[in-house]
Formats: sequence, C-alpha cells, structure tokens
Amino acid sequence: MPAADECPGTRRGFFIVRGGASLDVSARHFTDTGTPLLTAAECAAMLNIRARTVYEWRRRGFLAVRGLDEQNRELYDAAEVASVHATPGQRKKAA
Repeated sequence: MPAADECPGTRRGFFIVRGGASLDVSARHFTDTGTPLLTAAECAAMLNIRARTVYEWRRRGFLAVRGLDEQNRELYDAAEVASVHATPGQRKKAA
C-alpha cells in the first residue's frame, strides 16, 4: 500500500476540531467544512481507543455514519468522534 502522501487526493494535516482537540491525520475524505472523515480504525488510532468503542458509540446513537470509503467502510466525522471522546458525561445523540 502506498504511503499517504503518495495516494492521489490524500491530504495530510494538523486539524483543530470542535472542543479544542487537535488531530494529525492523513485523510482522503472530508466534510463540506474540511473536517476529515475517518474509518473506525483511524479514529481509534487517533484517540488511542479500540475501534469497537467507535462502533459502540455509533450503535448508541452518539455518532452518525457520514459516508463510505472505497472499500465500503463507514466514515465518521473526526470532530464528532473527538467531541464524543472528550465529553463522556455529556454525550448526546448524533443529528
């Protein structure tokens, strides 16, 4: 698999998201506002949690799937994931 900077359409960057969390990620998919869309595995690596935690947050309604990648893996808004992770006592259902 080629490195992130060798894949067409991939952007690597440092993103500041809602809640003040900072992300240093490579992503190929983005929201309309430029926030990276990441797979559960990428979200897990970013936050040092397990991918199944991300799936559990989705199942409970704290996260919404924002799209699918080329391999039909669910994509999540990195800002939403960081926000859910940062506010365990104040989690709200995703819109």
